[in-house]
Amino acid sequence: MNKSFHFTGIIHEMAQEEIIGLIDPDKLAEIRGYDTHPQFRAYSIGHEGESSGSLVGIGTVIKRWVKAMIQELSDKIAIGTKVFSGHNKDNSHEGRTVIGELVGKTLKTIKDKLHTIGILYIKPEHRDLKLDVSSIEADAEFVITGAGKVLNADVVKINKIPGIALANSMFSTPGFPGATLQAQIQELTDKEIKMTVDEVKAIIKQEGFLPSELFGKEELIIDPTITEITRDRNKNEYQARKRNQEEFTQIEKDYKKKIEELEGSLKAEKSTRLKIESVDKLKSKMENGRKLDEKQKRFVQLDFDKKFSIVDPEKVDDELDKYIDSRIDEFKKFNELLGLKTDDTGDVQGVGEAKRPLNLANDYTNPEVNDLIPK
Repeated sequence: MNKSFHFTGIIHEMAQEEIIGLIDPDKLAEIRGYDTHPQFRAYSIGHEGESSGSLVGIGTVIKRWVKAMIQELSDKIAIGTKVFSGHNKDNSHEGRTVIGELVGKTLKTIKDKLHTIGILYIKPEHRDLKLDVSSIEADAEFVITGAGKVLNADVVKINKIPGIALANSMFSTPGFPGATLQAQIQELTDKEIKMTVDEVKAIIKQEGFLPSELFGKEELIIDPTITEITRDRNKNEYQARKRNQEEFTQIEKDYKKKIEELEGSLKAEKSTRLKIESVDKLKSKMENGRKLDEKQKRFVQLDFDKKFSIVDPEKVDDELDKYIDSRIDEFKKFNELLGLKTDDTGDVQGVGEAKRPLNLANDYTNPEVNDLIPK
């Protein structure tokens, strides 16, 4: 189910330095351009656990928030998100007064629960309002897990956060059981404070700031030390990738060679097996299908293992038939060279039951014709 809804919550105070450190420097400079004494407030706008609040078109729903959804909440809420005084019924922005905007955000673990913290800039004309309860207006997806007097649901996806609402806890009850104002600071710019580099370093180490929390990507990229570290890291990663690629290429080459050897062995083994089987098939064809006489059989089988080769393993029977035909043709030609006339089947005419040559003048088995035969 996908619906727009809002909820609220409370936590404890944050340090002034931490709040300022979470504001984008460019945004801070922009605000100082039109507000010489800007006020910033830190609110918890969501944390792990359950929240109760209204769901547009449905009513009150108890929603369960896991850590991943709080992290997604922090990712989806954008710098510049408008801040309003209180909610309306449908979360629309029409007719509502914008009292500030989101200028910074972070994730913070408080009492074993992950919180999304929003840093809000409040316009001068609204600073006297007691706005100690924070609340977001969200377009999110959730799954109903139970129903009674109120529905229970798990938040599974956050699509967008179109607005943040602030209210007075005397008139509004927070949905999260802990998300009022954490801290507020009135930034005074009248006094200039100068610090040494060592003092700045000491504060940074004490607070545990990361370089990326203090400087933007543009500043970090032009730092010679960062550039050198990045270059060395890229070089090492390139060399590692190159070694891995060479190893993979060799493994792939060895694997292909092994496959080719196995395929060759299988092919040779299959060819040998088919050749052996073809001997039996040849005999069967000559005995049953062709009914050849003994001379023809011996001639067809003569040097069979050398003369017969299998071209297509799937058509051995057809190839055997062609082989027999070709050998019978050779047998006929051989007899003709000897002067023995044969019929279309390859049988020598007159040599069957009559045991008599067709042409005695050319029959070299006749002692009268062949001088080599004793008379």
